[in-house]
Amino acid sequence: MQAPQPPAYKDPPQNPPETPTEPLERPDLTAHLFPEARASRPVLRHGQLEDAPAIAALLIASKAFRWFKQTELARPFGGPGGGAPLPRDESEAREAVYDYVRTELAPRESARSWVAHVGGEIVGVAFVHWSHEEMLAHFVAVLDNLYVHSDWRKRGVGTQLLNACRATARVVEANVILLSRLLEAVKPSPRTFFTNRGFTQTPLGVGRTP
Repeated sequence: MQAPQPPAYKDPPQNPPETPTEPLERPDLTAHLFPEARASRPVLRHGQLEDAPAIAALLIASKAFRWFKQTELARPFGGPGGGAPLPRDESEAREAVYDYVRTELAPRESARSWVAHVGGEIVGVAFVHWSHEEMLAHFVAVLDNLYVHSDWRKRGVGTQLLNACRATARVVEANVILLSRLLEAVKPSPRTFFTNRGFTQTPLGVGRTP
């Protein structure tokens, strides 16, 4: 018996509105006094393959890069290390980041990427994909990554990106949106950011309804 297929995907708005019940990280109370400041506010759009170098550079400068360095890379038997898995060196870790970003940006029916940019400069990124879990009879969305440049934190950008991914998950009628292994492994953990936005421990992992 074939697993049920998700509904045809239709992209949510490129800049989905904030969910009214979601707290903003720091409301901008001066925008009406300084309208020119709006021009420097991040705008959301879908990621493109052309964004790969900028996004990879963003992640390499982040704490997530440690995860790429610590993740073991299988070596062929008879090679260095005698077949035992070894941590990646710097160049291998950088190449792993580029491969990861290119894979996430490649057009797929079951995944979307979002970037936040200011004047063409990417300051934040999020990746989400979804699939049907046959044993659980669920459509599950997974937030693969969410990262905001340190200069743009505490300004609502992370919440914007998360809301965009949640909107994507709702469009495909996912039952739950979970955090990826990468987001779980990053130290210090970004768990507080997500728990403040309704994520809790579930039988499937850390997640919430979209």
